[in-house]
Amino acid sequence: MTSASASEKIEDPVEAVASEILKKADGLEHDAKWLRRWHQWFTVLTILLAVAAPAVVTYTPPVGSELTWKIVAIVITAFATASATIRTVLRFSERYSNSALTAIALKELWAEFQATRQQVLTETKPEYLQQALFRTAAWARKQMFNITRAHVEKDVSAITQQRVDLVEAPGVSPEQLADPQRRVLDPANRVGAGARA
Repeated sequence: MTSASASEKIEDPVEAVASEILKKADGLEHDAKWLRRWHQWFTVLTILLAVAAPAVVTYTPPVGSELTWKIVAIVITAFATASATIRTVLRFSERYSNSALTAIALKELWAEFQATRQQVLTETKPEYLQQALFRTAAWARKQMFNITRAHVEKDVSAITQQRVDLVEAPGVSPEQLADPQRRVLDPANRVGAGARA
């Protein structure tokens, strides 16, 4: 078995977690777009009906059409009330912002997970690589569940202004390092890494 195929086999669970994080973030971004549209639609509808209802109620109709205008006024007032109630009860704006912020938190987790994975791949001794990758994948999955749980809790309860913070990613212990003297390079200075290796 070559080292390339061994590392591909080792990375499969890591790739699965990364894919799951991105899939969940993309799903929440899609939900946020729809919630935003619903919020905008119900807001405009509520405003238009709220302006129209008093005008229709206070209008003095021509003789003989009073009953028709009363029915129109009742219907418009009922729709205005229903629209405002739906907007308030379903909290489209809060749910939109919650979904959008959770998607951002998941993408942030994905980026940190990718950086941590790269660090593990470059700094860990081969005999500890699988263990370090699985530990990193477990950390990322746990963070994803924490972020998702916070999203659901906010969605079903009163919206709070809590920020979802990530727990620090697990590092590579000194005895697992391939070269304890190796320094982590600045990503902007990656050209020097290839020349030194």
